[in-house]
Amino acid sequence: MLIAIDGGSTKSGYVVMNSMYVIHKKGKDFNEKVIDVIMNNDWPNVKVVIEKPQPFKMVPNVLLDTCTWNGRFIQAAASRGISAYFIPRQKVRKYFVPVGRSNDALVREAIIKRFGYPCTRKEQDGNFFYNDKDVRMVADVWQAYALGVLFTDWDNGTALIDPAIMNSIENVV
Repeated sequence: MLIAIDGGSTKSGYVVMNSMYVIHKKGKDFNEKVIDVIMNNDWPNVKVVIEKPQPFKMVPNVLLDTCTWNGRFIQAAASRGISAYFIPRQKVRKYFVPVGRSNDALVREAIIKRFGYPCTRKEQDGNFFYNDKDVRMVADVWQAYALGVLFTDWDNGTALIDPAIMNSIENVV
């Protein structure tokens, strides 16, 4: 299982997914709750991947708070013996939109092209489904899922990934 986190200064988007890209849990919640997701799980072979903040376009206080919370996520993972990784957002964008300028909307569009629209297991028409009934995804959850897909592709060795992207995946625990 993989816990992918798009960290924020007070709330973070997260996705818990398996190696087949199935989402088991997701949400945008207060950071304390995200730590609970890391600390209180019984999934086998858990890994945590966190979006590494980029200093441009962020208010300094927000950047500092986000970095502090990312450190707490890593600390929570380490206390459970869980491996944790950082991937910069720009590398996630480049993976899904390799040519031209990319943004979060284009990343979302690339995920939908690859997996289809989100649906529940009962209405599954592609690979992209949840084990829960709530199929709504907010922006930060989409970004967490994109982060998780990139990491899963890298971890499974199932995709040809640009060496610049591969070298940006940092094992921090």
